[in-house]
Amino acid sequence: MHYTYLTFPLLFESNWNLGRGSYFFLNAGVVAKVKTASTSRIWWNDDNNRKQKTKFPGDLNIRPVTLDFLAQGGVNDFGFFVSYCPFSLFRNNKGPEANQATIGLQLYF
Repeated sequence: MHYTYLTFPLLFESNWNLGRGSYFFLNAGVVAKVKTASTSRIWWNDDNNRKQKTKFPGDLNIRPVTLDFLAQGGVNDFGFFVSYCPFSLFRNNKGPEANQATIGLQLYF
């Protein structure tokens, strides 16, 4: 499954000087997301054991608009982030309950 969103972040940030040209930063807020595209592909073997692919374009019952909570922090060019979506990926009663959560590291250039 593949889906694409336009994102609109509203984040509040604070920076602290650590001396010697170093700084620490934290930001947090919400990210509004509007779905722009979604597709799904299924790969399977036919009766002759040849690989086949079927593509399903369309909305896939994915929510068209959603919000994420996002927090980021770091020192200089290195950071971390956590995000969580309190809403299910799919519309009500149109798919499994699937909330998204992400954690990661960031490198800024």
